[in-house]
Amino acid sequence: MKKSVYLILLSGLLAVGCTSSTQGTRDYSSAEMDEIKRRVMELQENATVAQVELERLRQQVANLEAALRDLDQRRAGGVEISEAVSPYGSIIGVEETDLPPVQVPQPATGVGQEGAASIPEEGSSGDPVVGYRPVEPAAQALYDRGYSLFHQGRYLDAEATFQRFLQAYADTDLSDNAQYWIGECRYARQDLRGALAAFRETVQRYPAGNKVPDAMIKEGDCLRGLGDLEGARLRYDEVIRRYPGSAAASVAEERRKGT
Repeated sequence: MKKSVYLILLSGLLAVGCTSSTQGTRDYSSAEMDEIKRRVMELQENATVAQVELERLRQQVANLEAALRDLDQRRAGGVEISEAVSPYGSIIGVEETDLPPVQVPQPATGVGQEGAASIPEEGSSGDPVVGYRPVEPAAQALYDRGYSLFHQGRYLDAEATFQRFLQAYADTDLSDNAQYWIGECRYARQDLRGALAAFRETVQRYPAGNKVPDAMIKEGDCLRGLGDLEGARLRYDEVIRRYPGSAAASVAEERRKGT
């Protein structure tokens, strides 16, 4: 009797399992598929927004580090500082004429003498930007749009967005970043010559920008990709010399080992 009951229960469980299995493999309707796609896109958008916010926080840290370095250098030079310092632009409470002139870094001797010597300075905007102004909400939104497009793999759209940003906001705290990401967009598309020109302009146009060390490293990467190994090594050496003990110097040392 007990065995018969067990068999009945087992048959019932198997029947329920088969029904569930059949339901689990059912075809989704068009509306359900659209909803799934919508949710996936929403998750991707949230992830991109998080990446944008992380990049913004990283820049804020870089700005603070630049301000601290500037304070240390001026104190070492015997300058008494009692006011706050802006990472870009003038020291609050000090006349512009009291500040030392910004020196435009020159490429290391020999860089690009081989394959990259004829690289055009694409989109060169002229003289270096010295004083940067704060980023207004419209500028931030446009920059975030370009950054999001880049991380979605839409490199052409991202580059066009960063170009529009620079046309409208060529002298903000984010302008050097926008110029740098133009280089990254081209680098991602394997346009090494175009990328090299963009990274060079980052260094030359925004010498006080926080993206200069990264741009110099990427210059070396482009030169290496173009077959100019000596030029790449010299560029990595320049990063190590100018930014000793920094994260950029560590990256440059690793890249140099592989050149």
